[in-house]
Amino acid sequence: VGKPLQVESGADPVPEDSGLVLKVGYCGVCGTDLHATREGLTTACCGQILGHEYVGEVVEVGKHADGNWQVGDRVAVPSHLHCGQCEFCRRDEHCLCLAGELIGIERDGGFAEQVVVPARVLVGLPAGVEYRTSAALTLAGSTAMHMLTDRVRIKPGDWVLVIGGASGVGSAAIQIAKQLGARVIATGSTPGKREFSARLGAEFVID
Repeated sequence: VGKPLQVESGADPVPEDSGLVLKVGYCGVCGTDLHATREGLTTACCGQILGHEYVGEVVEVGKHADGNWQVGDRVAVPSHLHCGQCEFCRRDEHCLCLAGELIGIERDGGFAEQVVVPARVLVGLPAGVEYRTSAALTLAGSTAMHMLTDRVRIKPGDWVLVIGGASGVGSAAIQIAKQLGARVIATGSTPGKREFSARLGAEFVID
């Protein structure tokens, strides 16, 4: 805590029976990562490799991995791993999983060259989507999508207020809301942030 990150060497990861080994292609730096390095989070993150906004390429497949993944497939990894078996997972409410693990806090994350991940949680990347864009969507984009299509269901013509439109979640929320046909009001603390929100599609911006 309070010290620069260190580069260390370790053994190559081995895939779990139902997992994969990924070569990390890109990993974002989240506010949680900064908080962990400056102040620490909980004892759960001690010794864990940080980084929970990452994407990569499959380099090894476990014997019983689900999903027909192949070496060379490009995939995105959600920041929260779910068990796939509890009552919430069976209802597709993965974020409430009773046995969930947070990548980079309770399980090694993407600030590594290679990472072991359960095959069931992966999402394939379309050929035209670059790693950098995909990494930004794994947490901020999915959070905004969850809010706008699951917690509520935005319909064409609805008004959506996005607090902090220039943030990761906020910028994704503006674009998703517009794609759903909504009209967006965004807030921003500086002229630059407000201008950015307007470029993304916000019809009104507020200081």
